[in-house]
Amino acid sequence: MPTAPVNGIEIYFEVHGEGPPLMYISGTGDDLRRSPASVLPVNSVGWQHCHVMGVSFGGMVALNLAQRWDPDAEEPIPGLGPYCDLMVESARSVPEPGQLAGLARQLRARAGHDVLDALSSIEHPTLVCAGDYDGVAPVANSVVLADGIPHATLRVFDSGQGFLVQDRTAFPEIIGFLRGES
Repeated sequence: MPTAPVNGIEIYFEVHGEGPPLMYISGTGDDLRRSPASVLPVNSVGWQHCHVMGVSFGGMVALNLAQRWDPDAEEPIPGLGPYCDLMVESARSVPEPGQLAGLARQLRARAGHDVLDALSSIEHPTLVCAGDYDGVAPVANSVVLADGIPHATLRVFDSGQGFLVQDRTAFPEIIGFLRGES
């Protein structure tokens, strides 16, 4: 089981697929059992550069990482079918005690998250995505992010918080951005 020591914590990670690296950071309460193929500790697997994709709270974490890696690679995003199957299976399962402890730590980290003053230091092209009907993370929050990051593009999808599965244009647009097509 591959793990990497990060700030005194052993983090489990998985590497999937071939081609240029993409680090996927899931949202609050998610883990590798419910996430698309993902990789967390990039230096531990020998990557010097990678794209970073964060969803929900993972997007907040990605903002902190944006100053550390140069997104100069391409990576196809896995299909949504297996992802949706995992989400359904996960919604029906009872959380394990370790999973609940991890969720509690994520919520504590989220509570004090504030990077507004550092947004202008992000030099990489950034795609900020939001769902037009998201009741958890309103579009206004994404507008603030896009306005504060010098090379940011804001894309609002016709959906709620789950725009990755609610709007069929989301993944193709994100892939196009990662490939430098937009």
